[in-house]
Amino acid sequence: METSPISYGTYKTLFLRDGISSTGLIDLIQEFSTYRPLTSSWAMIWTILSAIFVILFPTLISALSGYSANVHAYILDGSGNLMDYQKLFMIDYVIHDASRLNFTSFDAIVDLIFPPETQNSTYWTRFRLNDTYTVKRPKNAVINGFFGLKQTNSTFLNYTLPSPTINITATYIDPSISWAKGISGHAIYGNNWTDTSGTRHFNDPSQATYTTSSENETFVLGDPTIQGKCQPDVSYKWGFSFLFLFIFLIVLLVWTAGTYIMWLKARLALRHHDDAEIVGEYKAVINLASAMNNEFGKHAPTTDSIDTLVDNVIEKRQFATFGPHVSMGQTESEFIEMTTVFMPGRPPAESVGSLFVWPGLFDQKNRSDGDLVQTVAEFHSPMERQKKSCDANPGQWCIRPFIVSHGYVSQTVPVGMGIDGTDQIKINYKKAPGDDGKWTQTLWNLSQRNQQLFAYVRGSAPCRWFEIATESQEGNKGSADVQNYYNTTLVLKNPEPQLGTRFFKTGSITTTNPVTTDGGKTWFIEKITIPPMLPPGQEYKPPVPPPPPANPPTPPAQAPPPPAAPAPPPAPAPPPPAPSQAPPIAPPAPPPAPPAPAAPPPPAPAQAQPGIDTDSNSSSTASSTADPSTANPSTGPGTGTSKVFSFFAIAIWANML
Repeated sequence: METSPISYGTYKTLFLRDGISSTGLIDLIQEFSTYRPLTSSWAMIWTILSAIFVILFPTLISALSGYSANVHAYILDGSGNLMDYQKLFMIDYVIHDASRLNFTSFDAIVDLIFPPETQNSTYWTRFRLNDTYTVKRPKNAVINGFFGLKQTNSTFLNYTLPSPTINITATYIDPSISWAKGISGHAIYGNNWTDTSGTRHFNDPSQATYTTSSENETFVLGDPTIQGKCQPDVSYKWGFSFLFLFIFLIVLLVWTAGTYIMWLKARLALRHHDDAEIVGEYKAVINLASAMNNEFGKHAPTTDSIDTLVDNVIEKRQFATFGPHVSMGQTESEFIEMTTVFMPGRPPAESVGSLFVWPGLFDQKNRSDGDLVQTVAEFHSPMERQKKSCDANPGQWCIRPFIVSHGYVSQTVPVGMGIDGTDQIKINYKKAPGDDGKWTQTLWNLSQRNQQLFAYVRGSAPCRWFEIATESQEGNKGSADVQNYYNTTLVLKNPEPQLGTRFFKTGSITTTNPVTTDGGKTWFIEKITIPPMLPPGQEYKPPVPPPPPANPPTPPAQAPPPPAAPAPPPAPAPPPPAPSQAPPIAPPAPPPAPPAPAAPPPPAPAQAQPGIDTDSNSSSTASSTADPSTANPSTGPGTGTSKVFSFFAIAIWANML
């Protein structure tokens, strides 16, 4: 706020609220997009993102931790019931002819599904999935092999079985299972077993088969038709997301760094000003009241008029839009001089709000800390407001130099000068040598015999961006006549041969291309024409003068007057003077010189303008001094030549007496 104007809504949201809220965020976005954006687009975007982050901060913190329900994995059995996945046991071996051991077959699917725990055990157990367990190597599988291929008598669980051996198979033998005891020299039996054709039958993990302790049903989890489900339990546990915490800390670090950089930049910019104090609650109210009071001007608000004044003065003032513009783009070097001849065209005949047309120099990348050097032709409606800027006649523009120095509100002269839309105004911006050299804006009205209007010295920051713009405020619809800029010349401190490639224009502007003849130090644009923004026929038209009166009728002839009495004879002429007293012959008088340009009327007393700095030390002038390059060397009436001629005339007259 200390470095550039902001809207009242933005000021209220940032300084007069206890805290940012969702409605405040919406108001802030509306103010930036509708009324007056900040000078820095990055600052505006960062302000909105910071507001969003602050609003979401409590939600993000609470989302880092909390209670969560315990979740278990389940699978569907053949009846559609959910079975706990952790209660499944992996099947190691299958005995297909268990009836030889007097075991009852299981539902005719398999005869017996049991892995042995010990070599001589008479009971069987099952192993849970992913359990770390140790068992002895099944002796019968090692001795007799798989599929009952051996045609010999065998012993199994104290049963003597005739040929062939018992038929033992497997679905998948997990090679990661370690056996506490076994036959020395043998690997885990079954995973690498091959039949006579060399086929390995038990090394496919997708064929691993599982069962439960309570049901005689097997499950192959590799089967895609088996669907697993995760269901929450009735118990809960304390949860904490380290991944979310890591992401949150990164976002918080970025927000902290960005906010600090923005704060530091503002503090460094405020070093150029006397008032660098951070706005507090009470000072914010006082500053807001002071700004509104300046907007009201001499129309002090009353209880009955406050609503009308707020609508007509405060709200409408905040709108600002821009029409077509021309720019040379950002330069590496800095501009040290600009000259152009400007014809603003006639202002609108009927208008609202304010219209500003100007050529300007500034630094696009450093707008908050730099200087905006601009001579502005301004037109305000109604005419009473125009009178506050200058003593202009209807249909005239007010022109005056402005400077927005280090982010201050516009500084300018107290009173501008009135010009016609067809006047040719020569504008020159020139920076004095040195880093602290001041900018001088000099204006001449070439259509009024080179009358110098101003020589305004203010601002010292480097400028790297040239732009010609049309600015509308308070609902103004734009220009109504053609604007022309002739012989625009830009001088850089250091040459930039490629600067012309960055020249651009918007809208229907017609212009000649910028050219340089000295390697890019001086650039010249012959003509820039900006078309009107309003439809044709809406420009101001001077009133047509009334026709001259008709010749009066000839009066009737009258009788001639009586003859006058004869005049007395003339007195005799005096004798001629003696030769020694003959008067000197006066030389012929030179032709009179044209009169000097008339001085403009003295400016009206300085009036306090809203946001206008009227420093009495300003070097701005409104005089009749001609441009030194076009000054008329002749002298006007009342000069020394006229005095000599008058002296000789008096001498001759006295000698004749």
